[in-house]
This record gives sequence, C-alpha cells and structure tokens, in this order.
Amino acid sequence: MVTVNYKTNKLDVPYEGPYKVKRITQGGSYVLEDEKGNLLPKNYPSSALKMISQDEVISSNKFYQVEAILAHKKVKGKYIYKCRWKGYDESEDTWEPTSHFADLKFIAEYWQRIDLKETSYSSTTINEKNKSQGRRKRSKRY
Repeated sequence: MVTVNYKTNKLDVPYEGPYKVKRITQGGSYVLEDEKGNLLPKNYPSSALKMISQDEVISSNKFYQVEAILAHKKVKGKYIYKCRWKGYDESEDTWEPTSHFADLKFIAEYWQRIDLKETSYSSTTINEKNKSQGRRKRSKRY
C-alpha cells in the first residue's frame, strides 16, 4: 500500500494499493507493480509504503469491478458495504468489508454522497418543523 499525499478531507483514503514490490533501486527506493502487472510511474521511499500480508496472491481475473456502493451497516464494530457489481444484476449484490476493496475511492465517494443527502434532509426537516410551529429566527443582540 502507498501513502496518499493528496487527501482533501478526512473521508479520503489514506492508502492506495495493494502493489507488489518489483525491485529495490540502488538508492533504496521501491519500484512497484499493480495487480495487472503495470509498473507505477514513480519510485517510492520505504516511508511512503505500508506492508500488508496477503496469504494468497490474487490473479487479475479474480477481481470484480464495483458499479456502486448501495448501503452500509456495522457488524462487530466494523463497516461492511452492499456492492453492486458491473455486469451483474441486483440479485448478485453482496456485503463486503473494507478489506476486500483494492481501491477505496468507491467507499470515499459513497460516504460523500450519503453525507450530502443526510445533511440536506436534516436541514429541510428542521426548517419545515420550525415553520409549522411558527418559530422565528432570533437575532443576537450584543
């Protein structure tokens, strides 16, 4: 996994990957390869890498593409996500833990999307409630 340096908010993923170490350069930086066998365009110092264990090497034909994340729930203190897969219908939707995602951008996009929905819903509900009860905004006087 490689540290992401361009995070714009706290929901952005801290790492990208996984990647395989292809070789170590003479200067001590690492040349990495993605799951499709392509070399990454730059070399990384060890401080920018996070080692993960992978008991079984997953071939690229065992990867499925996420079309959308539809929902989430907490199981034993960890989030799992209901995924719709590209090329499959809704009967094939599955619940997946974060660790099953090679790229966490879909999770970050999902949280941003639902955060916007929840924010707009809650502000509408409060405004409608205040109108129905005849409340007015009070201005502060100093």
